[in-house]
Amino acid sequence: MHVERRLIAVGLALTCVAGFAAPEVSYAGAKEAILWGGAVTSDVFGSDGESLGGGSRSSYTVGMSLMWKLHRNVGIELGGRYTQKGSKGNIDTRYSDEDTTTGVIVNATVELNYIEVPLLVAGIFPVGEKSELRGYAGISANFLVTSQITGTLNNQFFDAPAENVNGIDWAGVVGFSYEYRMDTASVVFDLRFIGSLQSIEDSPDLDFDVKLRAFEFAVGLGIPLGEGHF
Repeated sequence: MHVERRLIAVGLALTCVAGFAAPEVSYAGAKEAILWGGAVTSDVFGSDGESLGGGSRSSYTVGMSLMWKLHRNVGIELGGRYTQKGSKGNIDTRYSDEDTTTGVIVNATVELNYIEVPLLVAGIFPVGEKSELRGYAGISANFLVTSQITGTLNNQFFDAPAENVNGIDWAGVVGFSYEYRMDTASVVFDLRFIGSLQSIEDSPDLDFDVKLRAFEFAVGLGIPLGEGHF
């Protein structure tokens, strides 16, 4: 009798675990398109990890991605986003003596705008029947669209191109997302960190690396593709 009860208990436990690990809505091979929009905060930093200019730039990101489930707990995501990055800073070199004031005061924004193409591998963890958590990592090829420096020099506006910026910024990506499924679509909340793997500036006058780092928070609308659903 005690052995039977134990066997029944083990069987029920295994059934519950299997039901949690593989809910009905989670199918291997499912595909989903996700439309993204969100906010970005980024800065440009040197080899010592310190921000160049002392400030970050806040802007936005928009785009889309495709998610494939290779297994109920593993997926691959390929995306494309237009993302505005850069940094803000100010330099004050004014010096006053008894008769004159010399030096300059500069307030500038480095505007580096990219098309990001990330390829990510995700671990998928179902949470109940209608939602799941994803943790992911991967690499992104970021193609430079525009590079400008804008601001004021001694209270006079200026606008100049940012020179010697590489056309492609190879970056590492880590992050996580939460998806809640509805009848015909889903809502996805995503937070990721993306950082340069090499210097973004190719200048013979620099003896240190210049890199980009950013936090991106986005909200997505997920649309199932083909048969099955997430």
